[in-house]
Amino acid sequence: ITNHHYSALLIEDVAKVQASDNLMAKYSQELGYALAKKIEVEVESGFNTYADNSIEMTDAGSGEFGKDSLALVIKALAESDVDYMDGNTYMVMGPTSYSKLFASDDFTRADVIGTYQDEYSRITGYVGKLGGMPVFLSSVVGTASAATYGYVFHKSFNNIAFSIQPRIQEQYDIDYLGTKIVVDAIWGWLGKDDGAISKRRCWKLLDATP
Repeated sequence: ITNHHYSALLIEDVAKVQASDNLMAKYSQELGYALAKKIEVEVESGFNTYADNSIEMTDAGSGEFGKDSLALVIKALAESDVDYMDGNTYMVMGPTSYSKLFASDDFTRADVIGTYQDEYSRITGYVGKLGGMPVFLSSVVGTASAATYGYVFHKSFNNIAFSIQPRIQEQYDIDYLGTKIVVDAIWGWLGKDDGAISKRRCWKLLDATP
């Protein structure tokens, strides 16, 4: 646990601000979001560094993800004895690949996806699961490497711990006649992967070589 990240600001005219609970909540939410993004960038960098395996997609490049690419993901997971239907295997995609899922009828048509009343309904515009795996969107995917546009991983790969959970602290500063607000956390992350086929737990999703 070696990371100490924070987001902070100084709010002047504290009397006016404190009179508005909604405004204070707004500032707190903005700081919390900024801190979460810092952590997310660090974790994505860790994914890119510690993932020992990759899958080259075959859907015409440029971050396309279709049936052929999904078949390659399922094949890689099956070869490593990863039960991708147990709810512990996830996919994370960047905005480009995630948005292109909606261009395929296989992921959007009601007669293909079946029931549209459950929590993962594609009809609502949220691609909840592919091949039984929950799919998440992250705007920071590709930050560490532009060649990577997603990850498939088992939860045993992703290990994060906090010695101090995200917290909000504030202090009045008489020198600046304002209130200092900081949101911080002390945490650490470790990716546990292996190149041995029976121990693989994370794969980068890459465009196929032209």
